[in-house]
Order: sequence, then C-alpha cells, then structure tokens
Amino acid sequence: MTASCALWTRVSIGLTRGELTLEHLARLPDAAPTFGPGVRTPADRVLDELGVRRHVQVTVFGWLSVPFVLAGTGMVAIMPERPARLAARIVRLAILAPPFGPVELVETAYWHPSRSEDPALRWLLRTIQEGARGLLIHRSSQLLRHFT
Repeated sequence: MTASCALWTRVSIGLTRGELTLEHLARLPDAAPTFGPGVRTPADRVLDELGVRRHVQVTVFGWLSVPFVLAGTGMVAIMPERPARLAARIVRLAILAPPFGPVELVETAYWHPSRSEDPALRWLLRTIQEGARGLLIHRSSQLLRHFT
C-alpha cells in the first residue's frame, strides 16, 4: 500500500500564498511522529538528504495523534495525506503540499509460513488487500477526473 505525504500547518502562521518551503520546515516548530528508536519515516529520509534539520518541539507515537497535537499551535508536521484529510474533518488545520514532492509509503506484512492457514491472519490479509484495492480505485478515478 502506498500513500503520498502531506504537510499540516495552522493557517495563521504567515505562509506566503499558502506555500511551504524547505526554509519554513527548518525554521517553524515541528510535531514529529515516532515509531521506535532509530526508525525514520520516508519523509525524514528525504529531508535528511536535502539537508533540512527540523525544529521538533513535540514527539508523539504514530500518525494518529499528530493532527490533534497541532490544533491551535503554529507547528507544522509531515504525515500521510489520507489520514490527514480524514482528521481535517474534526481538527481545524490546513493541508499543504510538501516542498519536496510526494513520498511513497510502502506497507508490508510478514508472517511465519506455519501461520499461512491461520483464519485470523487470512482475514487480516484479505482486509488489507481490499482496503488497498479501494485506495487504488479511488486514486485512479481522481487521475481520470484530472486528465479528462
């Protein structure tokens, strides 16, 4: 499963024309998710390659808390676009395109071959596949609308 990244920020932080630059990312306070010691997100790796050092003020575990931490602050954060758009229905924040372009997030599942016939594992894999298929169909329809 893949997803592009999006930037979250409060509208009132004074960005010109609603655009975010690499300089903004280096200067503005940041909320960053963590997934364990030494685990870097794909967006973290891109920013490292570009030489951008973020000003991390708050660290939360995983993506889900990020929008709620940002609410009412001048912080920015980088997170996957789909959960960001879902959270935007609840939390008043702006979604901006990242200045480094889309970043692919690849989700994988691993299990021991002895568990391949486990009904719970088969259900989980089927559920993930159906969700991924739905994302592909949604993304394809968006692309078709864009080019027609």
